[in-house]
Amino acid sequence: MNDEELELLLRRYRPRNPGPMLQTRALAGGVPRYVPLAAIDWVLLTVAASLALVAFWPERSGGGDPLAAIYRDRVAEVAQNLGGDAQAQHLAVIVLGAQPLPAEGQTGADEEVESW
Repeated sequence: MNDEELELLLRRYRPRNPGPMLQTRALAGGVPRYVPLAAIDWVLLTVAASLALVAFWPERSGGGDPLAAIYRDRVAEVAQNLGGDAQAQHLAVIVLGAQPLPAEGQTGADEEVESW
């Protein structure tokens, strides 16, 4: 099969314009139909808005994440011991980020462990 035969076969499948009656109906457009919201739609919108507010509303207590506050305090302490400048702050974040967290129930190395 060569290119001319292929073009001849494909020419049969080219789209054609619709007939004059169908063309007027298709191009005339229609009246936009509005679908009123049902009760379930309003419930879903309310739930979505409530979840968005809960997820993005700032806390009024000002406490925030207690672990983040402890981490920030620890970074500030280590940065102060390293000199207190911006480079020390960056190094403190790197050093504290590289340390593994103690497993639950274990104490840190600088605390004494009581034996029973």
